[in-house]
Amino acid sequence: MANNWKQKWRQETARENAATNAGHGNGFKTACTRAVLRYFAIVASEFKYSQTCIDVVSILRRKGFSVRSRLSSIAKGSTVGGVKRQGLERGTYLIHVDGHVLLINENMTLVDTDSRVIDRRKIKKIWLVKKLVS
Repeated sequence: MANNWKQKWRQETARENAATNAGHGNGFKTACTRAVLRYFAIVASEFKYSQTCIDVVSILRRKGFSVRSRLSSIAKGSTVGGVKRQGLERGTYLIHVDGHVLLINENMTLVDTDSRVIDRRKIKKIWLVKKLVS
């Protein structure tokens, strides 16, 4: 009886993974890209592929967001922790680090599936994301 909730949780997780991962007709989607897109109220059923940061940028642009590079506004070799401390233009930032995508929102809060206490991951690309007014 004690392991009943574990078994139920495993079954629900397996169903969710089967519905969103490769080999099940729904394309390739990673946990970090889904978490970033979920922040912008874009659900997994609205897109097929989201494995890379370029996929996320194209999905955001299709859904009415302005996505502009801000790599030249940070120092070369900046880390995620350093950017959080640095005074950046107010907005939501999409950040690509080695093998991962994360988000820093207006309140400097991370939307990250692999968060760290001291974040020394080097930033490869950074974009400012804003909703276009229609």
